[in-house]
Amino acid sequence: MQDLISVFLGVWFLHPNARNPALPESLRRVLPGVHSVRDAGDKLEVRSAGISFDSFGALEANAYDVPMGPQKLFFEFPRTPAKTQVSVSAPLGVIGAFVSGKPIYNPISTVSYNGQGIWHRDAVRANGASGNLLTILLAGRGKYPPIIGYALDGFPIYGPHAPGATRSSYRLRSIEERTVLPDGTKLAPGQYGPPVSASEPLGSFVEDYEYREGAGDLDAHNGRFAATPEFPNGTYAYYLSTDGQGGVSYPYLIGPSYYGTPLATPAKQLRFAVKGIDGKNQRFPETVHEKPLHLILVSDDLNGFMHVHPELGASDEFGINVDFASGGRWHAFAQATPAGGVNQVEHRVLEIDKPVPRMESTSTIAVKMDVPALVTGRDLRIRFTLSDAKSGSPLNDLEPYLGAWGHFILISEDKQIFIHAHPEEAAGVVHDHSVPLGPSPDTIEIVTGFNKPGRYRLWAQFKRGGTEQVVPFWLDVAAGGPVTEQGVPAGATLVTVTDRGYSPAEIIATAGEVMRLAFRREGNTNCGGKVVFPDLGISRDLPAGEAVLVELPAMKAGTYRFTCGMGMYKGAVVARENVTQR
Repeated sequence: MQDLISVFLGVWFLHPNARNPALPESLRRVLPGVHSVRDAGDKLEVRSAGISFDSFGALEANAYDVPMGPQKLFFEFPRTPAKTQVSVSAPLGVIGAFVSGKPIYNPISTVSYNGQGIWHRDAVRANGASGNLLTILLAGRGKYPPIIGYALDGFPIYGPHAPGATRSSYRLRSIEERTVLPDGTKLAPGQYGPPVSASEPLGSFVEDYEYREGAGDLDAHNGRFAATPEFPNGTYAYYLSTDGQGGVSYPYLIGPSYYGTPLATPAKQLRFAVKGIDGKNQRFPETVHEKPLHLILVSDDLNGFMHVHPELGASDEFGINVDFASGGRWHAFAQATPAGGVNQVEHRVLEIDKPVPRMESTSTIAVKMDVPALVTGRDLRIRFTLSDAKSGSPLNDLEPYLGAWGHFILISEDKQIFIHAHPEEAAGVVHDHSVPLGPSPDTIEIVTGFNKPGRYRLWAQFKRGGTEQVVPFWLDVAAGGPVTEQGVPAGATLVTVTDRGYSPAEIIATAGEVMRLAFRREGNTNCGGKVVFPDLGISRDLPAGEAVLVELPAMKAGTYRFTCGMGMYKGAVVARENVTQR
C-alpha cells in the first residue's frame, strides 16, 4: 500500500504550496489538493479541504451534504485491503476519495420518486456536467489509465479504457412499468414508480439497472483483478466504467457493494433490520413521514417517551444510540413499511441499566385536549388547542414535524396496542418536508378509534423553535357496542380496510369505463377512516362497518393511487385498455 501514499501525494493533483511550511496554517488548510497522508499502523489517514483546481465533473455529484466550500475532510483506508467474507453495501454518502482530496459520493441520490425512498434518482446522471479531468480520462487511450481514487475498503480506482476493457456489467432492465425492483420484489401499488416514458426514460432511476454477470468486463462491485503499473503482481481494482460508446456508465466507480472490507465503525446501541420477501435485510424500506423507520421508546410506567429515527448503517441495518431518561424496563415499538409490504410495528422489551434519571425538558407549548365520550368501535375526533405556555396566547409559530403539524402516539397501559395518528390532510397532500403545509394552526384535530377498552397513554408531539416537544395525556376508554358490517352494493368491487391496509391493494379497471368500488372497514382500523383519490379529487369518509360506495369516472389508461386520510395505507387502480377479466 506504499502506492496509495505516493499517489495521494503525487504532484499531478496536489498543489505544491499545500506542503510549504512557510505558509500560515490558515492558508494551508484551504489550498486545493491533499494536505496530509499519515501512516497509522493498520490504516492510512488522509486529510484535505475537499477542493481542487481540477474537476471530475458529474462524478463529483453530491446529493448528501450541503456544499460548504473549504472543509476539513478526513478519510481512513485499511493499510492492507482484503476481500470481504460477507457482502458490505457501499454507504449512502461518501464511499471513497479522489486523489485530488475530494470525496467520492454514492450515485444513489437522496431524491426519490414521490419522496418514498424506493425509486432513487441517479445523482451522477442528474449532475450532467463534464469536468476537465473527466474529459481527459475519456479521451485517453493507448496506455494504462491512472489511479483516480481509492474506495474506503482500500482498493484503488482506475480511470477507463484499461487493457481488458472497462465496460460495466450493469444494464438497463427491459421494463415498461416500474412495479418490480431489480431483486424481484413486487411492490405494493402505492410504491410504484412512474411508467417509462419520454419524460422518465430508463436510466432515470438507479433501480432501472440490473447486474448481468458477463454482460461487461467488470463484476458486481464494478471492478476486477488485474496487473497494473502500480501493482505489477496484480490487485483487485475498481474502474471508471464505460458504456462502450465513449461515455461513462452506471455504477461509474464503485458498485452497490464493496469488494473489500472498509474499516469498522462502532456498533450502535440499538440495531434493527427491515426484512424483504427474500428474508434479507432491506436497504430501502418505504419512506413514510420523511423517515424509513420510526422508533418509539416508552418506559414501563409510560412516563418516559422518545420518538427517534435509526439511520442506515453497515450490513443494511438501521442503528441508533439512545440516551434513556432512566433505567429499568423500556418498550421499543419499531414501525416501518418494507418495499413490497405494508406498514408494520414490532414490539420488543428492553432492560436498561441506568441508575441516574435524566432530567426531561419542559415544553413551551400548552395543550388543551377536548375529547368526546371515549368508547370502542367508533371514530373519535379529538381536538388539541395550542397556546404559548407562558403567555397563554394562541400559538402562531408551530413548525412542521416529520411532514405534519403533529404526531400522536397512543399506547395501551398493557403495551399491547400501539396507534400512530396524524392530522388528516387535504386530498393529494404528500407527507414530505418539501410540501408547504400552510399557515401555522392553533388547533389540530385527529380521528382515531379503539378496539379494546382500557387505559391509554397519549403523547402529542409538535415542533416549535426548531425543538421537538412532547405533551402527554391519559385516556380512559369504555366498551362500546359491536360494529355491524353492511353488505356490498350490487355491481361494486369490495375493498376491505384492515390494520394491514387495503385488500385488494391493486384493482384492475377498464380504461374509458366507470368503476364502482365499495370500501368497508373491518373493525375500527385507526388509519382507515377516510379514503382519498388525489389524482381524481375524490375523498370519502369510511365509518367502521359501513360499505361506502365510491364511483370512479371513466379514466384514461394509467395508474390512479388512493390512500387513507393519513397517507399510511396505499393502493392503486390500474386502468388498462381492453380488459376482459377483473
